[in-house]
Amino acid sequence: MGSQSALAGEVKNKNFFLFRLKRMNPREFKYLALRLAHHGSTTAEFRSSINRAYYAAYNVGVEFLRDIGTKVRNSPEGHSDVINGLSYSKDKELEIIGSQLDDLRSDRIKADYRMDNSEIETQGKAKIAISQAIKMIDSMDACKNDLGRKKTVAESIQDCIERINSASKKSPPATNPSEITYK
Repeated sequence: MGSQSALAGEVKNKNFFLFRLKRMNPREFKYLALRLAHHGSTTAEFRSSINRAYYAAYNVGVEFLRDIGTKVRNSPEGHSDVINGLSYSKDKELEIIGSQLDDLRSDRIKADYRMDNSEIETQGKAKIAISQAIKMIDSMDACKNDLGRKKTVAESIQDCIERINSASKKSPPATNPSEITYK
């Protein structure tokens, strides 16, 4: 009975529901990464900063690509979807971001799984990672806000998907540039 009473009190609080209905903004990871990189003092904090920097940029990339109608899988392959989608955009700035995101992903993997790699666990490395992530996020946001550029990028990615689909008659059609199999 006590838990029902507590829940009834929360139901009356409209702010509780408004808070719960809001979707997380992936840019919040950027602020956490900044705090960890600039105010952290342990290797765990520096490694975690690299992780959060990557996921801030990656999730903004997911948001950007989905916004222009590009499929991004909700699986580990989604990382390649974002990297390849940006890389095949025919937009020089986004192509560079695709490459940089791939490099940051490699650093994130080292930070998360390579405990014997001490060069990844420095404050300097964490600051570089978050600086790169901020630049990537700012560039993707600028493209998202430039409707003409955004439309051109969407058309370029769709054109690439169509070329991939028409070139591969033997296998199921690709729905995303990351589904290309290179031989």
